[in-house]
Amino acid sequence: MGRQLVDLFARYVASGTKGDRFVEDARSLGHDYGRTLVGAGVGLTATVSTFNAMRLSLEETAAQIAAEAGLAADTAVQAVEDVLKLADAVLEGLAEIYEDSMRAR
Repeated sequence: MGRQLVDLFARYVASGTKGDRFVEDARSLGHDYGRTLVGAGVGLTATVSTFNAMRLSLEETAAQIAAEAGLAADTAVQAVEDVLKLADAVLEGLAEIYEDSMRAR
């Protein structure tokens, strides 16, 4: 999970655009992870707890990517905030899959 998220965040920061494409990609990643985790029988609470624990690492990685891209401080802060919005979209995608699996029961 982490590698694909970091790649998405790196592409986002490097692109300099804020298109919906990245939000859609993030939600799609969440769907993919959700299907994998539901299929493996991992509960929603464990999934969210693991994601939240990883969120701090993602934030630090986003800050590092922004710094390596040579962004000004205010732009770097905005980039980190935007990356966290992408993380939110991943989590929402996960939740959608879990909801779908509960309806299917």
